[in-house]
Amino acid sequence: MGGASSGTGALGSSPVTGSTGSTGGSSSSGAQGGSSGASAGSSGDSSSSSSTAAGVLASVKPDELHKTIDKAAEAAQPIVERVVSSAHAGVDKLSGLLSGASTQFSDRSAQVTDTYQQLADSGREYVRNKPGTAVAIALGAGYILAKLLGGSSRRRDDY
Repeated sequence: MGGASSGTGALGSSPVTGSTGSTGGSSSSGAQGGSSGASAGSSGDSSSSSSTAAGVLASVKPDELHKTIDKAAEAAQPIVERVVSSAHAGVDKLSGLLSGASTQFSDRSAQVTDTYQQLADSGREYVRNKPGTAVAIALGAGYILAKLLGGSSRRRDDY
């Protein structure tokens, strides 16, 4: 069962030979180191189909493939340019939005800092002018917070 067949590679530039031994394996070498091309099997039917495939591959010329690829690339160029243009517009819009948000955030941050400084200064001034009232307010606020947050966990049963 040692048949041999030969054909052409995927691009029609190098011959491909295959031989089958008694183990049914095949060996082929194609163009550009790939495994494409005509391979011979262990039965007679695959030999005839591989020679048909080799004939179809042989009819395709590299120049025609290059021209077809160039046409596809030229047809895709306007689409790619539109996608690139849309992407640039989207990035520019997003950049503008983020820049505006950053500016607003920094303005608000400065405003909050100024308000905090004003409240801290007025609180210090109030404590300096009326220390007794400030202590009474602090004690009252502490008592109310203790009751709201359950400040004393002691029960009368503990005594």
